[in-house]
Amino acid sequence: MLREIVEVSEVQWGTHDAEYWSNIGGYFEALRNGWRVSPTAQYDIHAQDPAGPVWTEKDAAGNFLRPFMVQPGIPVEEVERANGRVRDERLGKDGRGWTGVMAPSGTPWSYATFLEALRARRTFRSSMEGGTGFYVAGGRPMGDEFALSDNRARLQFWIWGKALANYNGQLGNYFTKAQLWSPFRPDQPVAEVDLPAHPTDLTRAAPYFAVTPYESIYLIRLQGPDPRADVLLAPVWITNPTPRPNSPAFLFPWRGSGQLLMWSGGGYGPVHIQTADVNADGTRGAWRTVATVDNINKWVCDLTNERTRSDWRVVDAADETVFSAPTRLTLPSLPPIGSFDYADTTGLVRGWTFDQSSSQTLSNVRLLINGYSVGTWPTGVSRPDVFQVYGTGAQSGFNFYIPESYRYGSQTISIESVDTDGTSHVILGSKVVQFPPPPEVEDPGDENDLCMKKPWLIQCGGGL
Repeated sequence: MLREIVEVSEVQWGTHDAEYWSNIGGYFEALRNGWRVSPTAQYDIHAQDPAGPVWTEKDAAGNFLRPFMVQPGIPVEEVERANGRVRDERLGKDGRGWTGVMAPSGTPWSYATFLEALRARRTFRSSMEGGTGFYVAGGRPMGDEFALSDNRARLQFWIWGKALANYNGQLGNYFTKAQLWSPFRPDQPVAEVDLPAHPTDLTRAAPYFAVTPYESIYLIRLQGPDPRADVLLAPVWITNPTPRPNSPAFLFPWRGSGQLLMWSGGGYGPVHIQTADVNADGTRGAWRTVATVDNINKWVCDLTNERTRSDWRVVDAADETVFSAPTRLTLPSLPPIGSFDYADTTGLVRGWTFDQSSSQTLSNVRLLINGYSVGTWPTGVSRPDVFQVYGTGAQSGFNFYIPESYRYGSQTISIESVDTDGTSHVILGSKVVQFPPPPEVEDPGDENDLCMKKPWLIQCGGGL
């Protein structure tokens, strides 16, 4: 009941930016909490000045001597003359502004029509002392609460505004920006249009904004040259906003081409399909866009070369602050494949390998001598022959020399492939290589000194 009884909310100005935006934030909070209120200014003149209560003086017939009337198109100087004053600093003093109430063209002015306009919540609050504004959204005037006939279609906002002569010259008398806000996104506008020509009148033959209506409340703000100078217009309330895209899911989550990703929600506009790798420790890598498609709520994806674990989401291409919750995809882990092609008495070994679960990511190979691990080396050598056969693995080759301290006597050399997640290990092959005979075994003497000079000796832990 209170939501219908209370029509307006005072939105105070601010003497500095932090205070100003704090006041706007308080108004947004009221809207988020369900209050259906339009903005008004806090300025008043207290019906008197230093010379006495001149605003309440009446003639013998009971008429006010100084009628206070301000409306679009009437210069403030004319208002001053109507009130019998050369200047009144309290009219719009320090940018505290005024409140406007909008009624349909041709409406006779009366107390009843004034209340009717208030109940319709068609007000604006201006800190530009002569600023006015009005807009329609989807053909409905500001202040309306309504349902959309097609809530997936773009909602268009047509704006009209006028910046009258600034009274005290502090905050400017022209517009610099038109902004679309939602109280559910209080940190930044949903959309913004810069007005570099600094117009004093806003009219054009096209809408200023066209957005998928994900929010249930929108309002327009027209900004002047000072960030605190603005015209804040009444909201519109939408009872059936567009559902955001929901978490996508693969219909057949298996490696191979033609896997169907499906979701629901979102508007008619295009969407980005984004994915991010999930590391072995569970952390997520950076999001990357793999496709931009029309939002028909499905997309065919090739998962052949995807990593074992990855996250997926759907993002509105026109409003990237709107995205689905991520879905984690876990594919069956396939072991790496490859070949240990060659080893010779110079210590050169070469071959190729790639992780079938992530064939585009370079992997590592581990060198084993006589069954003991000696170290790891990365792949990255060009192997066009592998790519020709498998359609992937173009940089899957490895080519390196075993450490010199192991190039003596008969050695069994093995190469083990390790997948990109570090969870799967496959021996690619083993080869016995006859290196030159090792040097003679010497009396250790000072064993520490000897092993520094000849680490290949048996007593020094050499792999003989």
